[in-house]
Amino acid sequence: MGAVAVLAVLKARAAYLPVDAGLPRERIWHLLERGEVDLALTQPAVEERLDWPAGVARLCIAGEPPATAEPREPLAPAQSSLDLAYVI
Repeated sequence: MGAVAVLAVLKARAAYLPVDAGLPRERIWHLLERGEVDLALTQPAVEERLDWPAGVARLCIAGEPPATAEPREPLAPAQSSLDLAYVI
C-alpha cells in the first residue's frame, strides 16, 4: 500500500499495524484481534480475496485521489500522546 497509506494512518492519529495478506487466515485473524483492529485499509484484490472477521470495517484504497481534491483542515485529535502509533 505504500508510504502514503502509512502517513495517512499516522496523520489520522491512528495506529499502523502491517499485516501480510499472504499469511494464513488464522494468523491474519489473530493479528487483527490482538491488535484490536476496528478499521483496516486494504486494496481491491485483497478485499475480495480475504475472509474478514466480523467487526473489522474495511476502507478499500484504489488508485490516486482526484487531482481536483481540495485540501482539508486536519481533524481534531481523538488520541493522546500515550496512544499507540505503530506496531510491528
